[in-house]
Amino acid sequence: MTAQLADAVSLIVYDRDAVRIRELFLMTEQAHFKRTNYHDLPLGGLSLSGTEVANLTTLTQPVITNAPHSRDRLYKEDAPLHFFTAYAQQLHLPLLYKKGLIGTLTLHSRRLDTFSADNLPPFVMLSSQLSMAMQLHLADEEAKLVEEERNLLIALGNALTKVSNRNDLADVLQDQFRRLFFMGDIVICVNDNEKQTHSIFLLLSETDRFLTASPVTSAAYPIDDGFYKQVQTEKNVRLYNIEELIRRKKVPDYIRDLFDKGIQQIAGISLRAGDIGIGALFILGDRNQRLTPRQTIAMRVVSVLLSLTIANLLAKEKYSYQLPATACAYGTPALTRKNAGMIGTSPAMLRITQLISQVAAVDSTILILGETGTGKELVAKAIHDNSTRRNKSMVKVNCAALPANLIESELFGHEKGSFTDAIDRKIGKFEMANNSTLFLDEIGELPLDLQVKLLSVLQEKEIERIGGKEVIPVDVRIIAATNRCLQKEMLAGRFRKDLFYRLNVLPLTLPPLRERKEDIPALAAHFIHKYARKTGSKVMDISSSVLQDLMAYHWPGNIRELEHLIERNILLTRDQHVMTIDLPSDNGPKKGPQEGARIKTLEEVERDHILTILKKCKGKVAGAGGAARLLNIPTTTLHSKIRRLGIKKGFLS
Repeated sequence: MTAQLADAVSLIVYDRDAVRIRELFLMTEQAHFKRTNYHDLPLGGLSLSGTEVANLTTLTQPVITNAPHSRDRLYKEDAPLHFFTAYAQQLHLPLLYKKGLIGTLTLHSRRLDTFSADNLPPFVMLSSQLSMAMQLHLADEEAKLVEEERNLLIALGNALTKVSNRNDLADVLQDQFRRLFFMGDIVICVNDNEKQTHSIFLLLSETDRFLTASPVTSAAYPIDDGFYKQVQTEKNVRLYNIEELIRRKKVPDYIRDLFDKGIQQIAGISLRAGDIGIGALFILGDRNQRLTPRQTIAMRVVSVLLSLTIANLLAKEKYSYQLPATACAYGTPALTRKNAGMIGTSPAMLRITQLISQVAAVDSTILILGETGTGKELVAKAIHDNSTRRNKSMVKVNCAALPANLIESELFGHEKGSFTDAIDRKIGKFEMANNSTLFLDEIGELPLDLQVKLLSVLQEKEIERIGGKEVIPVDVRIIAATNRCLQKEMLAGRFRKDLFYRLNVLPLTLPPLRERKEDIPALAAHFIHKYARKTGSKVMDISSSVLQDLMAYHWPGNIRELEHLIERNILLTRDQHVMTIDLPSDNGPKKGPQEGARIKTLEEVERDHILTILKKCKGKVAGAGGAARLLNIPTTTLHSKIRRLGIKKGFLS
């Protein structure tokens, strides 16, 4: 029947908001089947606003339309819909489901008398069956898109942890960011909070509109410039129409310049380090470029990941510890309440700060592992301060500092008269930490009998005071830490397996200082500043020779040892410069002949590894058996690395 009555059949599938086309299917005499999917339409979807097809989004019943009058109203910017003007009559069948309109099935005829009320029932039945099929199709597509976007966000987060400069960041955004968002230009602005201004930090454009000087790129503007401050105060993505912005009484020059360059839509969200605004992320586009609801959520997640990367890059650029000929001037990185003490921009440290931001938002138990002096308590405090429990103080217990017979009372409390010295009721740490965080330091020292009771509290979320009969419910997040290898402790029978698996939900291993030596200049500068201010000393900087000695030392005591060493030398120095420093004579394990050789930089190691893979693949980069596939990275990322590392074809022979 369809073939007899219709010259063409089209199926339009809408997005959730029913204002954009998600997919378009077309069957005509010339093309038996043609599909235009979401990504092939202009920048992530085709807007229906202002077109005749927009009327279809309000249908609830079949409608017959005669359209010879529409031939002079071609959809000049909506090329996929041109075929609507080629037919004289259409029968529009809405595809409805529980949640509303999901699409429109249209039969097209070149004759004006093809469709009538008499021949509608079979088509109504067809549209009903197709509606159910389309709902299943959309649910499947939605699940695939959600999974794809989740994987892209994870990949972006992992890539951002490896960023060490603006060029790296640009590469990551080009490779990973573009897969999530289809809009054109990316702009990252940063704040100078002292001067109350903002300026461009990074601009990526796929056009040449920003090649010449313009107000967008050539100046710093006040944060309160009539537009930017509004973005800074928003925690969610804000969508702006530039035509509406330029009608405001107070509008910065760069907004007018963007309008002149053809930009019509701006999506913006603030970048924050704790409670402090450090900048903003903008995506620029024309009228057809608008974020979908799911992309808006993704942009919020990206802003959190990007904030951490930008903050570290700004600190690294501001406090760049190059070694001059005589001395190295020091500074102290800008710290906020939520990352106080977290100093360093090494890949290992960036990974830790990234993990902190990821695990802080959830309430799962965390186990922090690391050698003595690596800063486990600082990390626990940073996790708490970034969590939803930050309004209450974190409660701390050092399991190694208390006698075994007092730990139970310290953790769970006791009732008056429950034992000889119990002259008053005592509230335990678990009750004190209710609706907050309990940090159990040196958890590996906890006696076995108390490990059983701790496991019971973690599982049941309730405690009993010693000598008490009342069961007390508690809502406590546990962060445990140890410098011991708990797997070895389990094998030796000193730590319960069930407690280990209960604590090891989100393990976080801190690197020793010898594995992040590039952070030593920043750490040394911070401790000099701290103890010079505390003691009233005039010490201002540290000589390059001393800094080289610090970089060469093995640091068995890690950051704590470095801090105490700096404090001692501040007290002994009478000059403004630390020119010598007394390091322990035992500088770690003896080095073998190969260990004494020059250590390659990360970039050199990466270059050598990529060269090895390229040679193995005989220079093939993409596709099956290509280097990108073996390295498990996108082809565009590998091309970018090859250019950045200066790898030429001649090196592959």
